[in-house]
Parts: sequence; structure tokens; C-alpha cells
Amino acid sequence: MDSAVPRPEPIVGFVPLADRPGAVADLRSMEAGSTGWQGACSQGRAEVLGHQIPPKRGKTESLPMNLFRAYETEFIPFRLQRNDQPARHYFGGTAPRDVFPRHVESVTRFLAVLALTDTTSVAVFTTLDDDEYSPFYYGNVCKLEVPGPESEVLIQFAQFAPSKDQPAGTMGSVLPRMVPVFGPPSHDPDLRSGVGENVWKVEADHKVGGMPYFESLDDMLLDAALEMMASGYIHLLQLGFPTRLDARIDGNWLFAECNFHIFAKACGGAFEFKYLVG
Repeated sequence: MDSAVPRPEPIVGFVPLADRPGAVADLRSMEAGSTGWQGACSQGRAEVLGHQIPPKRGKTESLPMNLFRAYETEFIPFRLQRNDQPARHYFGGTAPRDVFPRHVESVTRFLAVLALTDTTSVAVFTTLDDDEYSPFYYGNVCKLEVPGPESEVLIQFAQFAPSKDQPAGTMGSVLPRMVPVFGPPSHDPDLRSGVGENVWKVEADHKVGGMPYFESLDDMLLDAALEMMASGYIHLLQLGFPTRLDARIDGNWLFAECNFHIFAKACGGAFEFKYLVG
């Protein structure tokens, strides 16, 4: 691992995940014939500005968290909650003003902003189409192939310097604006020292850090992910299929029943990114 990558910072507090009777923690399998999903919103959440500690007497406090860290096997789970307040990390809504991907097509949409360091954030964009004859057909995002001109456009990353009061831009998302509510850190088994039965013990839900989990259990995908990590990339994000513990989303999920993974590597004063879906 690159020595320039900071070591994990201690987590001094967290917002607990939803704890409701009857809550379903795993709804990755959609009903037969369904073209989308609807989850039930968790109630009573504090406003989130990145990483939060439990609210006291009606007040909330923010624990800023940079996502680019040397996680190794540590991961931090999160849930997706609706929130329109300023946040260092968020999914859906609109991209920051003047932040655009390199290639813009009619189906290009904003996906997320992730704060990597104090001075650098990355915006993630998708160019996915439900037309199977389109070069941007969403099914292509799940294929592990040598990147071509179209596949490079499917998922794009734009680094930028965030500002405290950065206004929203004009490029929207198919998702409502949601922020991650982080839970307590935990550890995955280290797949780099051997996979075997450990692959079943890896956290499969939303998380930052840790080992990647693929719903398809495709050995080629896992091998590719472990090769990235061995070459200095960190497992920055795992975005799974939403559950009832996440905010309600109407419509189709971008990555079907697959997990979306982002890997990041520090290269001088910038970052390189790769993604896998499966």
C-alpha cells in the first residue's frame, strides 16, 4: 500500500443503523417480474453532514470523515437517508456547479459526490441506457472486458476542490438526494491471503473500505478486484441494492441486483479510479 495513504482515523461515534421490528436487512432479490423496488424509509434520523455522532438534546454534531484511507480489512457500513442539507458525501440530487464528466451524452446523469481528502472530492457520473441496442446499455456495465470507448463513458469520475457553500449545478440524477449515515466500523476477512469460505463472510451491504463482495460470486471479478488492491488501489465504496433500511426510491435501481464498487489510488497530487459491478 502506498505509504502516502493515511492510516485509518479512530471512529469516536456513529449514528446507529435503523432498529425497527420487522425490518428486512436484505432485499437484494427483486420479486419476479418486478422492474423496480420500493423500500420503507427509516424514521427519526438525525441530519447528516458526513459522519455523525448520536444527537444529544436535539442537537447534532458532525465528525468529518475523509473516505480515502488505508482501510485494509476495516469497513464502515452506511445506510442511505434523504437529506437536503450540505454534506461532504451524497448520492443523487444534482451535481455541484461547474463539475461535469469528460463526455456527456443524452443519458449521462450524476450519481454521487465523495470527499476523498480535506481538499479533494470526486463526483461520479453514469451514462446508462435501458435500450439494449444502445452502446450505453446498462447491462454492459456488469461485463469485465478490456475498456473500449463506450465502456469508459459508462462510469466517469471528475475530481474537484470542494467549497463550503458550493452551489448545485444543473446535471441531475435518477436518484433523489441522499446522504450516507455511517455505522460502527467492523472487519471483513482478508481475502488477499485466501478466499475459500471467507468469501461468504464479507459484508455484502453498503460500505466504505473492507473487502469487495460481488453478488454474482464471479471469480474473475474478485480476482480483478484483488489485483487492483495489490497494486495500491483501496476499496473506496461498495454500493449495494437498497433495502428497507434505506430511503425510499421509486423506479429502477441503476445496477440491478449487483454491487457497484469504486477503487481509488493516489498518484502524485491526483487520484486514479476504477470500478467493478457484479
